Amino acid sequence: MRGRFRDRTRRKEIIILPMLAGQRYSDWLGLFCLGMFAVGAQILFVREMMVAFFGNELIIGTILAAWLLGIGLGALAARWWVERLASPVKTQWFLFLILLGLSVCLPIQLAAVRCVRMILSIPPGEYAPFGSSAAGALIILFPTGAGIGVFFPVACRRLLLEPGQKESPVSFVYSVESLGSLAGGLVMTFLLLPLLSAWQVVLVVVSVGSVGAAAMAPRRAGLALVGLLAIGGVAAALAHPAWLKSLEARLDRVRWQGFGALDAPGVRLVQSRDSVYQNLSVTENAGQFALYGNGHVLFVFPDPLGDEHAIHFIMAQKPNAKRVLMLGGNPVGEIAEALKYPLERLVHVDLDPTVGSMVKEALPAEYAAIAGDPRVSFVTGDAIAFVRRCREVFDVIIAQTPEPSTAAAGRFYTVEFYRQLKAILADGGFVATAVSTSERLQGEAVNMGATVYATLKEVFPVVLVTAESTNRLLAGARGRAPAGAGPAESLDGLTFDRQVLVARSRQAGVRTLYFRPEYFLGADEIAPEKTKWVETLFAEADAPLNTSLRPVACFYNLLLWSRVSGSGLEQTLVWLEQISPWKIAVWLPAAGILGVALALVCRRRRDRFPGACRAVPRSAAATLILTTGFCGMALEIMFVFVFQSLYGYIYARLGAIVAAFMLGLAVGAPCGRVMSRGAFGPFCARLAGCELLLLAIALGVPFLMRGASAGGGEWPGLLECAIYAGVALTGWAVGAEFPLANRLFNDAGDRISSGAAVTDAADHLGAALGSLLMGVVLAPVLGIGASCGVLAALKLAGMLFVGSAFLSGTTPLATRPRAVIRD
Repeated sequence: MRGRFRDRTRRKEIIILPMLAGQRYSDWLGLFCLGMFAVGAQILFVREMMVAFFGNELIIGTILAAWLLGIGLGALAARWWVERLASPVKTQWFLFLILLGLSVCLPIQLAAVRCVRMILSIPPGEYAPFGSSAAGALIILFPTGAGIGVFFPVACRRLLLEPGQKESPVSFVYSVESLGSLAGGLVMTFLLLPLLSAWQVVLVVVSVGSVGAAAMAPRRAGLALVGLLAIGGVAAALAHPAWLKSLEARLDRVRWQGFGALDAPGVRLVQSRDSVYQNLSVTENAGQFALYGNGHVLFVFPDPLGDEHAIHFIMAQKPNAKRVLMLGGNPVGEIAEALKYPLERLVHVDLDPTVGSMVKEALPAEYAAIAGDPRVSFVTGDAIAFVRRCREVFDVIIAQTPEPSTAAAGRFYTVEFYRQLKAILADGGFVATAVSTSERLQGEAVNMGATVYATLKEVFPVVLVTAESTNRLLAGARGRAPAGAGPAESLDGLTFDRQVLVARSRQAGVRTLYFRPEYFLGADEIAPEKTKWVETLFAEADAPLNTSLRPVACFYNLLLWSRVSGSGLEQTLVWLEQISPWKIAVWLPAAGILGVALALVCRRRRDRFPGACRAVPRSAAATLILTTGFCGMALEIMFVFVFQSLYGYIYARLGAIVAAFMLGLAVGAPCGRVMSRGAFGPFCARLAGCELLLLAIALGVPFLMRGASAGGGEWPGLLECAIYAGVALTGWAVGAEFPLANRLFNDAGDRISSGAAVTDAADHLGAALGSLLMGVVLAPVLGIGASCGVLAALKLAGMLFVGSAFLSGTTPLATRPRAVIRD
């Protein structure tokens, strides 16, 4: 008896131990490397395309949507032929070739991004139309996305063919890939991007993909060869980077030739560098330099004419200012002009320290003179975070912030930020900012300027605006002249009175090369009739306020970009703006009710329509995972908005947010695997519980946003923990629903690998829609609160779809004990 028992045990070991100790570990490594490679490639693509297409919120959404669309369609396409892979060796070879091909093609695709403007014939220096940007993103990103999408169902198929495999491997594949994505995001954010150059990072990502391919190789000799080649190539590149620098320099020149920045005679590219925040490049022509950030001109230096005009126009409002705060801008020329006034302190805040270092390398003597002045303090950090923590007051605040083309940049134009600036203004102080519109102020340009003007008027009693293509706005208070005051003191506050500005500027006694106080006498941009016309247009536009809960300035900037770039999206965007969120919130549950009604009909006629009864849970599962992918991506974007309101620019913390989400996915998938067991009724209840959790999170986000907009109240650390918890719970719910939805496909008669392909495709297609719509339309136009209401209605519809699956799940196929339908 003991011998028979020992013999049976030995046979089980022969089946199980090789899977765990051998192939299963190599599968684990391959899937983990796939997750790391996917995140690394995604980050590299986004960074490169942001430069090529002058990225705004729509471009960012388009890039992510193209990436996720490729993954979804790749997974969907794999459904039709994955069953033909009938042996483990074939699937191993297939996975090996996919991952090796992705690794080899990545540098070629990234080099193509540098040439994409020339490939698509985009005129030098112009914005890329939306059609060209979308086409470029799809052409370049689709192959990588499709390859990653195909990998998932084939990996599930490969594990199903293992001897002794008795349970669905979907949750295992999903969890390990999510863990790899988590690790890849953290390593890229905190290690590779800060320490290595762009193409050194590319080689590291390629090596990770090659190691994953080696792990999937059916022959151990191939594993060792590919792994050693990958590691050796990276080691050689890091040890002897001269050839790599030469390659980077050539590709940098190709990029800037596409921009047209090197077309003029005598212009040369001095340096190009990727900081953790952006790509920065410096060109030089006849001793004058231009600094570009992600393709946009940040400033030109030295530019004495421009610097004098910019600073002395502002300082004429208060030439006796003692303390000045500059948020962004030229750290050499403009500071030098401001120091000609009797200042006691000047603070310059810039997020990216690489800006200062590149200016220092170009003009070392001038930078050293500014940095050596005891009145000047350079602060590296986010401007909003600095203002929130600041305990000193300033007479003049010059906010040279980027245009509100993204949600991150739009924070500098909100009611909340202007209130924080007002809190650190001294009596009689003012804020100077600017926004690009157009000289004629037609259509979209009016709304763009009007929302910023109205937002400033909400906070400051007096707002002056110039009449020019870039409207300069001065916000503060209008004072009263003391008794016996001279003309220079006739208005101790903001004014466009020409005589007063001339008198103030003369009294300051500042020596300049080009600027003269008499400039104000003929300045067309402050002509009374023109400034009055601009103020009237802005007031009649009745534009909404730009707030953290409704960042509408980003949407209006997108409208203006569509007009300037020739994208032709104005009518579509205006139509989306007019959609009522309440109608959406009603129609979404109505779709769920329709699904329940269809399930009831199928239940009563299941004998006549057995195919329809099986189609209902399949459709419900696909719809459920589609809406969950949409909701998961949308909520992650929402939490990013919350973090930005609380901490300002969150580039470093963005890695932690992504890590929390991926950790939730990795933990949720095995939990969903456990929850998918048991009777059909309790299983549906657990699936509905996941939907209810996402609904509750969506309803809770607006309350977190209000707390973050107030600075976190007395417990900012507690609010931060709540945000991390919300991100992790969102990831957990999305990860748990994946194997649960796969059970619906399995119970309806679908094969495991086929169901995995459909659910993976639906998940990524939903995420593609979420990334495109949430940042572009829902949050800017509807606002955070209404957008979260739409997400809650979407998840209410999801719960109804679960009910439809339950009602149709009384067929013999659905009610039998849980079992794996093997391929």
